[in-house]
Parts: sequence; C-alpha cells; structure tokens
Amino acid sequence: MVFLYPLVFALALPQPIQARAKESNLKLTNNRLTYGEFGATRTDSRYLPGDAFCFAFEIEGIKSDESGKVSFTMGMELTDSKGKEVFKQAPVDREEYLTLGGNRLPARAFVRLGMTQLPGTYTCKITIFDRATGDRKSIEQKFEVLSKNLGIINVLYSSDQEGAVSLAPVGVAGQTYWLQCSVVGFERNPLKKLPDLDIEMTAFEKGKQLLQKPIMIGINDKVGPTDEILPVQFLVPLSRPGDFTIELKVTDKVSKKVNKVTLPLKVLSATDR
Repeated sequence: MVFLYPLVFALALPQPIQARAKESNLKLTNNRLTYGEFGATRTDSRYLPGDAFCFAFEIEGIKSDESGKVSFTMGMELTDSKGKEVFKQAPVDREEYLTLGGNRLPARAFVRLGMTQLPGTYTCKITIFDRATGDRKSIEQKFEVLSKNLGIINVLYSSDQEGAVSLAPVGVAGQTYWLQCSVVGFERNPLKKLPDLDIEMTAFEKGKQLLQKPIMIGINDKVGPTDEILPVQFLVPLSRPGDFTIELKVTDKVSKKVNKVTLPLKVLSATDR
C-alpha cells in the first residue's frame, strides 16, 4: 500500500484562464530527494519497503500580494513503470506568506511506502497552479522500490526522541539532536525466533573517526513475532562547531548481512553570522 503525505499540497479546480502571450514566470527549481522533511540531500533514489520517499523543491516566480500572501494549488500523481496510476492526491487550495520577501516558496511532498509495496520504478508528478496569475508548472521525479532486504530506513534528525519535529542537518552548538532511523529486512534466530542486530553510529570529521568506538545499540529481545520495522534513536548533542559526517551501520548477526547510511551534520557556533 502507498500512503501519501504532502506537506504543502493542493489543487482545487482552477477557474478558466484566458490565453496569454507572455511567457510564464513560474518555475519549479532546486528539486532534490531528502532524508526526512528538512533533511540532507539524498543521492540514492532506491528505497526499501517501509521507507519514506521525500521530495523537496522550490516554487519560484510565484506572485504575492502586498502582504506577501501567495495563493496556489498543488496536485500529486504517482504512477508505476507502465504509466498506471497508483495514487492521486485530491487537490486542495493553499495560501502561504512570504514573510521575508522574495518570490520563492519551499515545498515538499511525501510518499510513505508500505511493507507490501511491489518492487519497481515509480514516477511522482507534482503540478503547481498559481491562482494569482493562472500559471501552471509540473515536475517529475522517478524512484525505485527494491525487494525486501536488510537496510536502514526513515533516517532523519529531530528535536524530540519520538521524531515528531524534524530538523535540518545544520544546527547550533548547544542544541540537542536526535537521529532517527529504523531497521528492516532482518532475519530471526531459528530457535529463539528473535533478531540479533547491532546498530552503530559513528561520527567523522574530515574523514577521521572522532571516537575510539562507535555508539552501539543492540536488539535481540522484546521484538514481537510480527514486527517488521524496528525504530532506533541516537542522542546527538551538538557539543562543538564543525562539519561532520554521521554513519549508521546495521549488522545482522543471523544473516551476516551489513548495511550503511551516511549523512552530513553541520554545527555552527552561536556567534556565527
């Protein structure tokens, strides 16, 4: 099953528009896959079942009124490799404010992949309609759903242990971050019917490992017989400024498989400008 969670979504039926000779100023730019809502750019477009497809972009050239208010709609359509519609987001009107000026509005869309999602290539198409000008633009992003296998999914930074409030991979020294992730595709011990996993977090700076040993969480009990997704949280105090790389690694001691994910973390000084 596919679940769709657009952060900024819409598309009400637009009013009829007279043909205009001028070229549209509306553009959809800076499109990228991300780890979570505000997360780091994701270069890998392959997803395991249970993961979240997060697509970020900017609506450029959108027209605002004197108070900075913009009125637009956003629609989303998901199709498989044969062009068959898998899901379509019902259109909804939307209003936002460009309080800091400019003519760009960040937007994001999400597709939550179920554990039974069929492998294959999918296309997410997003259509923006600027109700102030009648301009319309679309953007597409392909991604692949893999077969079930050991992996680390749903990776994101948050300000709370539950992962309800996402954070960008840029913080200020003195903040406390939580690194959220989940493990899927693990196997179980034939006798105990339980997984046996080690999940490690290692911080690097300029390629140098900062601690002698990774911070590790083991999972080998308290797992239900039908559990397929195991959430894990690591506390990450931002103790000093720097440009870091965080590596997550899972080792399945039953299947002997290993999987890794890396993402950046930039920490600014409180006096940086």
